[in-house]
Amino acid sequence: MVFFLLIIIVLLIIVIIKPLFKKKFQKVKTIKYNNILDLKESLTKAALEMLYSTKSFMSFYEEDNLYTDLAKLKTKLKGDKKFQDYTYYNFPKAFLMIGILDLSSHEDFYEDVDKILKEKYVDSSGNLKFLFDKIDQSLFGVVFIKMFDLTKNNIYRIAADRIYQEIQNFKNEKDIYLYRKNSDVLFIDTLGMIVPFLTEYSKISNNILIQKEAHDQLSYYIKLTTCNNEFPCHAFDLNNNLKLGSNNWSRGIAWLMIGLAYAGKNNVDLKDTFDQYYSKLLDLRIDNYWPQFFSHSDDNSIDASATIMLYYSASVMGIDVKKELNIALKNSIDTGFFVENNSGDTIYINKYSKIKGRSEVSQGLLLSIISN
Repeated sequence: MVFFLLIIIVLLIIVIIKPLFKKKFQKVKTIKYNNILDLKESLTKAALEMLYSTKSFMSFYEEDNLYTDLAKLKTKLKGDKKFQDYTYYNFPKAFLMIGILDLSSHEDFYEDVDKILKEKYVDSSGNLKFLFDKIDQSLFGVVFIKMFDLTKNNIYRIAADRIYQEIQNFKNEKDIYLYRKNSDVLFIDTLGMIVPFLTEYSKISNNILIQKEAHDQLSYYIKLTTCNNEFPCHAFDLNNNLKLGSNNWSRGIAWLMIGLAYAGKNNVDLKDTFDQYYSKLLDLRIDNYWPQFFSHSDDNSIDASATIMLYYSASVMGIDVKKELNIALKNSIDTGFFVENNSGDTIYINKYSKIKGRSEVSQGLLLSIISN
């Protein structure tokens, strides 16, 4: 009887008290600043806090509601770590590390990344400590390559080799990388995950064929999903030859632009494609930022993750975007120097997160941009 009463009390707290508490006490307090560069030290401190945390700051839920809260509670009570591992060994943490390592070209923060990688990601022989089961994790290959460049420790070169071996299991018969094994649906996300790794890996392996492989992923997807100069859609069904999902999802286009930026540095045609899309994107901004969906959206508030990812792609291409970010993020840096207003992880095609908050993606890539 007591047990059931406790359950009822917990549910009442979740349903009634928690939303009221959030509304009254958990409003994000942002800071005012003149130049984003002045915040570098504080932004880095917040990034390191994220690095050492075992939780995911970016939301992997559709929305903040009773069902979500009950699902979280159930997971904790069962001691199930599958979901925690899913979020921890995923692209947000990889982008966070990439940003810290880009900053480490000037300052020695790579030692913090080195410590975490050896504890959680790579053993002393260069083998992966985590299960590689999604293409999102190919971005850790970029992390390993950057670590190898900074430290010359061969375990990171071996770990990058392991990533390349693992991603071969995601290829179809046309040598196109799939977002998930045995799925006949291509996703635009894949382009911003696999192309940066293939491009960087081609350099350390001195294999021009891998560079071509990276270019082919972009050309194939764009050819399938676009006519003239339109933006590609979220996904493509290979079995039914059908375009799927939105082509005004900002972060989806950001995935494409990151892939184009990495590959476009050594391919004239892809650079031209990047320039055409970027010019079009600049016209779709609101006060120098992009919302979660651009053009005729009912929510024009900033999506900081899409905004920073798009500016990061420009930064990779050598474009200085710091002045634009000064304006774009003026209401998105909180008093703890975390980047707020990031949309959560996308649930599926046409099913997007309604939660906004902190994200390792923005925290890391903002450091990359600042370090350039």
